[in-house]
Amino acid sequence: MEKFIMITSNTGKYQIARDIFRKYNLELIQATIELPELQDYDVVKVSKYSAVFAANTLGKPVIKSDIGYYIDELGGFPGAYVKHINQMLKPDDILKMMEHKRNRKILLKECLTYAHPNGNVKQFVSEEEAHLSKFAMGRGTTFDKIIVLDGFDRPKGIYDYQTNVKHFKDNLTIYDEMAKYLTKGK
Repeated sequence: MEKFIMITSNTGKYQIARDIFRKYNLELIQATIELPELQDYDVVKVSKYSAVFAANTLGKPVIKSDIGYYIDELGGFPGAYVKHINQMLKPDDILKMMEHKRNRKILLKECLTYAHPNGNVKQFVSEEEAHLSKFAMGRGTTFDKIIVLDGFDRPKGIYDYQTNVKHFKDNLTIYDEMAKYLTKGK
């Protein structure tokens, strides 16, 4: 079984990727390393920068996933700064910004990047529309408590871990696309 390193501290994200990669006879090894974070609004640029840095640091091919949340009514805020906003703001802070807004649409954009120390980079992007609830509910991060995924009627923080994992396994085709790319020609 061919092995690949996935750079992430997010155990849930790793488990989703690991389970999908197993279907393609690929093994994922989770690793965390200190990465400089490119300060950019575009999650695709952020993911590429981090993956290339990690591949060059480790001297091995890596896979890196980054996500951006883009709220229409707030000019695309917070973009690729999700991690920082989750640490800085509470759900009610975001909801206060949305108080008199009609359009509650939020775009969840995830970029999965493969980077090899030889310079080879391949990226896959997934976009999912969701909306912001009017009230914070459940547990998890700031956004977990206010994002209502397509097909659900309450924020993802209300649902159990397995329900959320199933949703992302069913909807995040980028992991299958990456696994197919990595097995191509073998």
